[in-house]
Amino acid sequence: MYYRATRAVTFDDLFGNVVGTTFNRDVYTKLENVPSGSYWTGTDQNFWTNFTYLVQSVLLHELGHVVQYRALGYSLPDFGASYLFGFCKSGFIYRNNPAELDAARYKHAVDSPLGEPGFQFYYLWAEERLKNKLGFPIPRQSTEKPDPNNPTGRIMQLEFQRGIMQIIPASGWRAFNGSEKTIYIQSTWRPLRRCPGPSRPEQMD
Repeated sequence: MYYRATRAVTFDDLFGNVVGTTFNRDVYTKLENVPSGSYWTGTDQNFWTNFTYLVQSVLLHELGHVVQYRALGYSLPDFGASYLFGFCKSGFIYRNNPAELDAARYKHAVDSPLGEPGFQFYYLWAEERLKNKLGFPIPRQSTEKPDPNNPTGRIMQLEFQRGIMQIIPASGWRAFNGSEKTIYIQSTWRPLRRCPGPSRPEQMD
């Protein structure tokens, strides 16, 4: 993965404002790596909106193209011919290119934690600076269990290396070290502020 990549002006003139490009096993993006660079500074909202965009709409999309290259023996001429044929057949419409339609489905390879409401786990983890206390998440997606205080409600739960975070959607959250008797971060439910959802993807190729 190569960050802060630059391309010839004519490339963008042909394909538009391209954010990511893949050649064989190499992915190039004009974005900066997390968490360095001005693109990632500012509010936590900006950070996590940008983080989600980088993972879902850039990295996973471009890795979809890597899979396409692999199917063609990592042959740049073969991939180029196939891509351009699809581009012409689609009426020169980027999003209708079969290669792009196929790559776009890879953005969904990440499970619910990067979407709403699971996105809240990562937003709170960053906003409350819980990395040192909880570590990193272990499973790819959260689990749910009934809310004992609300017959129709549910509690979302995500395990971390050194604890657990629980969220009642649109209500509150808490984090503890795995035992209800030894809550050490937040002993009562805290109001849950609205966090940004995944941003709308720009164009990749």
